[in-house]
Amino acid sequence: MAQGANTKKVFRLRNLPGHVDRQAATELFASCFSGNFSIASLASSTDIWQRIPTKIATLTLDESLLTRQVSSGLGEWTFVIPGLPHPLILDHHFRGLTPFNEVDPGNHTLDCIAISGLSSHPLGSWQPHGGSKSFMWIRDELPQQFPNVRFITYGYDTLLAKSNSFQTIWDLANTLINVLRADGWSSSTAKRLVFLAHSLGGVIVKQALVMLAGSGHAEVHIASLVQGAMLFGVPSSGMAVDDVCAMLGNQPNKDALVKEISAESSFLAQLESQFWGISYVRNIKLCWVYETKTTGTLEIDENHSDMVKFTPGDHRTRIVANKLSDIFGLAKVSDRHKDQMIYDGEDIHDAPQGEGSSMVKVVSDSIANASFGPFTIPDPVWWDNDLFLRSLLDRDRDTRRDQIDPQSSHTLEWAFEDGFTDLPRWLQNGNGIFWVSGKPGSGKSTLMKFVHNDDRTRELLHCWNTSTRQITANFFFHYRGNVIQKSFEGLLRSIISQLLEAEPELYDAIHVLFNNKYNKQVHLERLGSLQSDLYNLANEAGLSVPNNTNLKHDVDGIIQNQDVSHTLKYLTSSINWKPGRIRSWNTKYEERLLQRGDELLDSPMGDLDLDRVRKALDVRIPAPDFDSLIMTWRERIDLGSNIRALFAKHPPSWLLSDHWNPEHSSVVHHSSGTSEVEERARKLEQARLRKLDDSINAVLIRHQRRKNIKAAIESTKWNRKDLEEILHSICAQSMFDLDLCLFLDALDEYDGRPEFISGFLKDLTRDGHFPRTRIRILFSSRPWKTFRDEFESCPGFKIHEHTQNDIRKYCMTSIYGRGQLSQYLLPYVDEIVHRSSGVFLWVKLVLHDLFQVVAQHGHGGQQLADQLRKTMDTLPDQLEAYYVVILERLSNATRWDAYVILESLVRSVTKLSATQLSDIVAYSSVRRWSDVRKVKPGLRDAQQASRFVQEACGGLVDVEAEHVQLMHQTVRDLVEAPGFRHVMFDASYAATTDENGFSFLAKYILLHPHCGIGGLFSFYARKAERTTGLSQHSFFLGVPPSFFQRHKMGDYVSSPLTLAAFAGLELFLEDAHRTESEAVGRSREWLLLSTDAGIGHGLEPDEALVIIRSLTAKGFAVDRDPAGLSSFVRQMWGVRHQRCVNNLGGLDRRFVDIVATLVDHLSNLEISIQWKDFDFEENNEDKDKTMMPLPDRNPFYDTHGYRTKGPTISGKILHLSPPSIAKILLERGADPNAADSLQRSPLDYLLFAGSLHSAKLYYINELQELLKSYGGRFRRTLETDGPALHD
Repeated sequence: MAQGANTKKVFRLRNLPGHVDRQAATELFASCFSGNFSIASLASSTDIWQRIPTKIATLTLDESLLTRQVSSGLGEWTFVIPGLPHPLILDHHFRGLTPFNEVDPGNHTLDCIAISGLSSHPLGSWQPHGGSKSFMWIRDELPQQFPNVRFITYGYDTLLAKSNSFQTIWDLANTLINVLRADGWSSSTAKRLVFLAHSLGGVIVKQALVMLAGSGHAEVHIASLVQGAMLFGVPSSGMAVDDVCAMLGNQPNKDALVKEISAESSFLAQLESQFWGISYVRNIKLCWVYETKTTGTLEIDENHSDMVKFTPGDHRTRIVANKLSDIFGLAKVSDRHKDQMIYDGEDIHDAPQGEGSSMVKVVSDSIANASFGPFTIPDPVWWDNDLFLRSLLDRDRDTRRDQIDPQSSHTLEWAFEDGFTDLPRWLQNGNGIFWVSGKPGSGKSTLMKFVHNDDRTRELLHCWNTSTRQITANFFFHYRGNVIQKSFEGLLRSIISQLLEAEPELYDAIHVLFNNKYNKQVHLERLGSLQSDLYNLANEAGLSVPNNTNLKHDVDGIIQNQDVSHTLKYLTSSINWKPGRIRSWNTKYEERLLQRGDELLDSPMGDLDLDRVRKALDVRIPAPDFDSLIMTWRERIDLGSNIRALFAKHPPSWLLSDHWNPEHSSVVHHSSGTSEVEERARKLEQARLRKLDDSINAVLIRHQRRKNIKAAIESTKWNRKDLEEILHSICAQSMFDLDLCLFLDALDEYDGRPEFISGFLKDLTRDGHFPRTRIRILFSSRPWKTFRDEFESCPGFKIHEHTQNDIRKYCMTSIYGRGQLSQYLLPYVDEIVHRSSGVFLWVKLVLHDLFQVVAQHGHGGQQLADQLRKTMDTLPDQLEAYYVVILERLSNATRWDAYVILESLVRSVTKLSATQLSDIVAYSSVRRWSDVRKVKPGLRDAQQASRFVQEACGGLVDVEAEHVQLMHQTVRDLVEAPGFRHVMFDASYAATTDENGFSFLAKYILLHPHCGIGGLFSFYARKAERTTGLSQHSFFLGVPPSFFQRHKMGDYVSSPLTLAAFAGLELFLEDAHRTESEAVGRSREWLLLSTDAGIGHGLEPDEALVIIRSLTAKGFAVDRDPAGLSSFVRQMWGVRHQRCVNNLGGLDRRFVDIVATLVDHLSNLEISIQWKDFDFEENNEDKDKTMMPLPDRNPFYDTHGYRTKGPTISGKILHLSPPSIAKILLERGADPNAADSLQRSPLDYLLFAGSLHSAKLYYINELQELLKSYGGRFRRTLETDGPALHD
């Protein structure tokens, strides 16, 4: 036994059925292994693409017993169990992802991945020393502290001794990226990511983040999920590796990996710089844990290896958990009630229980415990189909299909020719799946769009002699598009939305799902139903609804009126419109009103300007009719008023009074005298009324919560499971016979496993799967093995078999243009046609190479023939491999030019000419300001520039008359891939290349004499920082003032520092501060005005807020830039350049936080700012009034295009401050009675007709009370001039 204990190890068991629990998993493995073992964890696989879900277990057992019973292959043991679709696999290497804990899908918020260090085990490196391997703190303790976080370990090849690996840090990081993509973190529903990394694992995390940030859309999406990292003993500079090198001898990994992290290498230092920059601009939370006390934020008194080996109950685990709590933004279980998750920085309505959940629970308990009666009648729930559809729709749903050029170098009419393909026959009578296969560039997408749009398709699908309803839907996968355009979720959302648009009756099929979700949440929160609440209320009042027909009718009417849409439709159909006042009621009006329902129905009536709403919504009916409609609509759905009116109509039997005022729960008595007994009875009556009123309020709160649940379901952010259920419900409908034909293009561009999407298509089209719905699918893809295995037997065709004649014609035409030398090329036509597999792009590249050979050996003869044969033999058949060959053939001197051109074309948001690209290459080599004068732009004319670009890129670009473009989207795929630099350069040069297309474009726009500093420069410069993690601070150190004067950007951009503020360059400001700590604090420049100017050139307000926080944190004195301060205060009210820019006016919340930050850092609270008041002379009948009583003055309900006019006014910030900012100022001691240049106090200005303030009564009330509470008073305005603000 002692010997067995010493050989115990932790193993991983994969492919367990998804339904098993620990007991079932134990029994399964016990049938394969004879010996003691214990399962420590059991969790669902991280692979979201599995059609048959599986689980993964970690277990401890005696390895010596295992090896005696079962032979191992490459460190794995396979167990075949009858009845299971896949064998169980046991391993000790833990390669890839291993989840430790199961998380409730509804509460799953984060994934935390642990990555071990150099020459360590993925799980064992986190375990304490000793023979027992039963404990691992990340697996066994952290999930208890954070039950909504899934903890995972990632294993990779970290062995040093006896390793033949050539892997570098880049290779290991690229593998991690591929694993994350393969397991679904590029999908739209992926969870946020946090890493726990030790030693080399942290270096890999750093490299992966840098690669993700600078790559394509899918990689950038993964980077956006990274929320933080805890780094244990991760080196930021070179390490001492002499002992390691001696141990490795001449092993490959000595040069491949170890030297990268050695003290002689600058790799780690540069990586650290980029990682820090990307983490900073992306707000990624980092915690550095060190084993020494030299530096860091968290110190552990252990050596490098043992610093992550915590024992059970180790106090260090609690310390780490506290730090993780900050990174996660979640409180630990020990710091919160176990039934409620706390979201740092978020309101309670974002917590799982919903808005006001604690109040709802108290009210629910009080009602549930009341003796109202045993009524459990469910509500009829009405669903807003339009709201649901809007939640599904994505603005880019059809973008890819619309982008495909319908024109082609060859005709596609053959697709509909009888006998040429089986497509017409399949469209008319076929079943199941039809597959169009072809290589990249063969025209699959063009064909799919052609077939989808052609009228013959609809004719063939239509059957005139049947009642079956026909629907077609399409989805064109787009790998270079956003997440929705290439994900399974995007496919489902698109298909479902098209089905519902085509056949609205299908909504009925999914309402059942909604009802189930609604009822489940209502039951969970013990919210009952409105009907049961009203019955219980009546029961409390001594009324019996079932026995009173009139009362039951009125209760049912109240419930019916809660369907906002139904009530509006009823009103518009039943209102007696006055003759001549309206020609017809347009149903579009209803849609517009429903979209603004929250504002129209929930806002206090006094705050509504119905005339403004009517005009804004373009509801073309007379104002009296519109006002009457809205007021009637509001009255019908006002639950509180309707309930009280119900009891006024059906008064309780114990009510002694002659009249009851249901609005105030009071009674009115008309008798003159009362006895003591009567007085006691009336007191009891008043107590009962108060109790009834409390119960009514409780019902209102409960009903509001039910409405919130319903609204959340209608507008939810749909996850994959919900969408799958919805599509299944639609397909399983039993209302009518449905024939559904789906057109799916480019399944190979789906951002997931091809096995998964293949299984999905086969499941949908399985015979008899849906009794009343027949589903057929026409799809296209590359001929990948998975697709061949699944669909080879399905009807379809290979597109290249039908384009050979077009390719042959293209070759012959091109070759005959070569004159007499065409005789050397003609013998290759058949070979080109055969090897092309229908890919015109491949043919074009081949002919380009062959023509170059002819040009070099223009005299013909055997030498030319031999060279042509040699060239053909060396050309790869695969397009992607061809690209790599083209780039590898470039000379070292040319590769940088090609890299700059291709990167610039991929990153540019505008078209670039060959001349521009030539100049971009010239400026790309500028690293210091002193190098600028060496660059002479415009040295090449248009023809020379075109030839330069063509030759530099080896034919991978097409040069048009006006612009240059990539020859195909597959070239973009290559350039956006994380490994593009390693294709262009050797490993060492690639590792030190830190600029990309954004960097080159920003530099070109800044330096070219014919370009101006504006929005494009700002955009590219910000993108360069976000994708490289580096700033251009060192480059700007030598910029002379004359440079900015030449660009004529005004006083607000006159130096590198103001340029950084203007462009929103966070890292530039950080580097400036680190270089000179007082650079920002001592600055006398208009940095606020520079930032404000940037907003007019593409800088978003939230980006400006980041810059302002950075400036103030570095000591910038806000008081030094009153012009910038004034501008931001004005923009808070929607005024820019003296014009209101808000359609509906009011506070622009995007600027409130900016102004609050500025106010927080003001030294002089009485600093003067400037503005102009609104001019309403053209918009108000009473032109003589300068002070107008509210609420007639309503400037921000219809102020688009209003100009501020008149003299510039000088006043204090308090004059223009909303309550939140006014409170900050007043608490800091601002004068509540400070006068502006017209001698108006803040209270005066609040009631002024042309004031920039909002005119909503609740706003006026709140601000007035705040000012008065600090001693504010009127200077010029009589309080009687204003409205009765407290009524």
